[in-house]
Amino acid sequence: MLAMTIPVLTTVAQQYKGTEKMPNNISVTKKELKLAKIDSTQDYQFFRQRIEIKIGDNQKRIDELRKERIKENKKTNDEYAKKVNELEVKNNSLKKKMSDANKTETSQWTTFKMDFNREMEELGSAFRNLITEQKK
Repeated sequence: MLAMTIPVLTTVAQQYKGTEKMPNNISVTKKELKLAKIDSTQDYQFFRQRIEIKIGDNQKRIDELRKERIKENKKTNDEYAKKVNELEVKNNSLKKKMSDANKTETSQWTTFKMDFNREMEELGSAFRNLITEQKK
């Protein structure tokens, strides 16, 4: 996230390279960048906390689904277990992606969140589909 602040300051410094006069508003720019960084950090922390709770809840649901077995036949149970394992793989993948999110540049943060939320929604749909199939 810090990656966005450095290019801006470098660009401003290059514009005034070799001159004695730097604009007076450069300190305002630094303050604004500092505030933007704080906002980005707070947004990241809030998003991360919310996602960690959801991922933890997903893992609990996966554990509960594993305990529930369909009693029809072995083939049905094997298919069910495979789908539960797929849910867990996807959940773990999202957990890893979230742990690597601190490497996301500020300029890409909004896109990251949108993509991540879409993937979380897809996982939620997969849970609902499995539960609906199980009840049939």
